[in-house]
This record gives sequence, structure tokens and C-alpha cells, in this order.
Amino acid sequence: MGHRPGERLVHGPAGYLCAGQRSALLATRHLHEAGLTEDVLGKICVTLYGHAQLNPAAMMYGKPLTMETYLATPYIASPMRIMITVWRRMRRMRSS
Repeated sequence: MGHRPGERLVHGPAGYLCAGQRSALLATRHLHEAGLTEDVLGKICVTLYGHAQLNPAAMMYGKPLTMETYLATPYIASPMRIMITVWRRMRRMRSS
């Protein structure tokens, strides 16, 4: 698998400490290149939780999320907050 220019520089000798760090680096770069703010990630997360409220078979059914709650959650690796990484981890667990 090929790497983008400079991508190996990020890994360093120890590698990432958690899976969310790589996602955080990519999200930071995307937000910068697109001229977006971190609020966009919050809107995406809140929207996904909202869609889950419409599907009784969804993992997050019955667990609504507001933007205020999202913004109050701690960072795993900026700009990734715990609500984004928990959703991604649960989705992977369910598909395996």
C-alpha cells in the first residue's frame, strides 16, 4: 500500500498511541484544506445520532445527542471527540 508524501514522517519510531490519532490528523488536515471549523464534525456526529433515532436496530437508538452534549465531551485527539470515536468503534464491532 502506498503512502502519501510525508505520511511516514507522522508515524515516527513509536507510532500512534491510539487509533483516533491518525483520524485526528487526517481530519485536521481536511478541515484546514476545506476551510472548515470543528463545528462541522459536531454537526456530522449529531446528524448521525439523529438518524439512529429513526432505526430501532441502530446501535445508538434511544441515545440522542445534542450539539451541547457533543461539545461537552472530551477530546481523544483534537479535533476528534469521544462521541465520534465511540461511534466508529461500535460500528466496527457490529460489522465483525
